[in-house]
Amino acid sequence: MTIGCASRRGPWEACYELRVCTCAHSAAYSRFALLRMHVDDISMSYLEAATNATIEVIAKLSENYSITNLGPACQFLGIAIHHDGTGISLSQRAYITSILRRFGMEHTHDVSTPMNPSVQLDLAKNQGEKELDDITDYQAVVGSLMYAALATQQDISYVVAALSHYISWPFTSYMTAAKRVLQYLKSTANFRLPFNGNGIGIDISNSLVGDLDSNWANDCADHKSQGGHVFLASNGAILWQSRKQSLIALSTLEAEFIACSKASREAKWLL
Repeated sequence: MTIGCASRRGPWEACYELRVCTCAHSAAYSRFALLRMHVDDISMSYLEAATNATIEVIAKLSENYSITNLGPACQFLGIAIHHDGTGISLSQRAYITSILRRFGMEHTHDVSTPMNPSVQLDLAKNQGEKELDDITDYQAVVGSLMYAALATQQDISYVVAALSHYISWPFTSYMTAAKRVLQYLKSTANFRLPFNGNGIGIDISNSLVGDLDSNWANDCADHKSQGGHVFLASNGAILWQSRKQSLIALSTLEAEFIACSKASREAKWLL
């Protein structure tokens, strides 16, 4: 459900998450509600068994704030929430359409991959490419792509991380690569991130499942490796990351161990 809440404003008004438990032990999910707050918007998630407890929380909030119950959530912070008989799914079609229009790409042709595999961004300087005269457009495109990558479009995480490395000194090929990601988003704007508990081939609905991988010395400039991981719950991705490793791995095995260490820390936090 989504709640509109009128309250005093202060310097803490960033997007943050608050977990509210009305019982002695947080493991007792029958009385567990999750509140996500951004300025004066609140989204609440809870199991059916926690309905009464959630009503109590809303009543307590209503004593101090003016609250409007907007019913089941259909969108939150630019993320559309779709409900069906088996679960929910998330998408960003409206957000993607808005950034395509903003950068004049709404009529561009579709592409099937977010990045051209034959392009190596780290070689642009060595190949004598020209730096962009005005980098603000590039920064705006990458910033817009970053929100999509963090919210629902985990398949562009790698290329967005690569583009972000050169946010202060982009070359012409970087803008071309950034626009290709916009083309890819146009072709996948209708895709959704599902959370339905129905696996394909294997049921992982009640498990936390993680996958990780890394390349080795893929960056020709500093010879650092790129690591990444993704975690799934209810058969949907809940956390993912693609980031250049801070250490220079001396072998593929070492690069994999570094990626495994990072993913293990994330798994420990999730558990």
